[in-house]
Amino acid sequence: MNLIDPTSLYFSAAAEAASMARKKEKEARKASQKQNFSAMIKESFEASDENLKTQIVSGIDALPYEQAINKLKELVNSTGEDLRKNQMPEEMKKYKEAVKQFVDYVVKNNYDVEQSRRRISLTRDRIIYKVKIIDQKLEKLAAEVLLAQHDQIAFLARIDELNGLVVDLLS
Repeated sequence: MNLIDPTSLYFSAAAEAASMARKKEKEARKASQKQNFSAMIKESFEASDENLKTQIVSGIDALPYEQAINKLKELVNSTGEDLRKNQMPEEMKKYKEAVKQFVDYVVKNNYDVEQSRRRISLTRDRIIYKVKIIDQKLEKLAAEVLLAQHDQIAFLARIDELNGLVVDLLS
């Protein structure tokens, strides 16, 4: 009796076809499953967050570096004041998005990630990441803004925790 050669193209194609069929079957099963309440709420919030993201800061990448930082800082401060005056879910979303955009911009434009590999043994490598700070002033400004907005961020964290508990009770 002949043995199957695992390097043959026929065997590889048959194995790949079986793998793809299992993957499609798994995706179809996952799509047909019922969604729980918390997943539906999360999807609706993500959709509304995408709309909010485009409304809050448009064209920030086209601005010069200093102007973009100042605009984002002013946006965080103004939405923080609005949240302090009016604790409504819409204001909370705007504030969260403003802080997220500020932090994302700082991380995107302030840090440089360098990746290197170090061999541990003949068969294993370790990936080492080095994060270099490009602009110390921007990092200091980001820390000051987040420190100044600490009360609002703590408030939002408590509200998110309570909302999560309510959603867990409902599901």
